[in-house]
Amino acid sequence: MRNELDVLLDKVEDQSLRADIRAQVDRVRAKRTFGLVFESHLPERVRLPEHPQRQYCS
Repeated sequence: MRNELDVLLDKVEDQSLRADIRAQVDRVRAKRTFGLVFESHLPERVRLPEHPQRQYCS
């Protein structure tokens, strides 16, 4: 699937420059994850023994 960056790169007339830019873009794409990234983690908890527990109903 082609995105807007690929379309813009195709408009660069200098083939050498286009190849250099595309190589750098490919390096960035290989390193980075774009879009929604979900990290698994434990929920944060804080013990407050001097405070009573409250129950919330939704």
